[in-house]
Amino acid sequence: MAAGADGVEIHGANGYLVNQFLFPSTNQRTDQYGGSLDNRIRFAVEVATAVADEIGADRTGIRLSPGNPFQLGDLAEDDPHELYPHLVRALAPLDLAYLHLATAATRDSCARCVSCGPTR
Repeated sequence: MAAGADGVEIHGANGYLVNQFLFPSTNQRTDQYGGSLDNRIRFAVEVATAVADEIGADRTGIRLSPGNPFQLGDLAEDDPHELYPHLVRALAPLDLAYLHLATAATRDSCARCVSCGPTR
């Protein structure tokens, strides 16, 4: 923020690190960050919490890419219809400035994510 930026968008989409934690195909961890759905979303929620605590939730957004058929390599989404609504519900209490959905998925799959979160 000292550089004059208005906010931060956490890149949790398209194969970046936060995104990789979400998928069982790339997240092979056996600790509190791997395995179950709650564990796989933990990193994304903790990153969003840390950024929001540092600069304010009103200056923090997150980008997700549900159902993206263009994921690279081993980024296979086994459960996008369960994963993303669960993640959005976990992020909702943070009251982030926005949720940026970058997807080539159907309108229905985006509606499932958006319907779980707060409306602005």
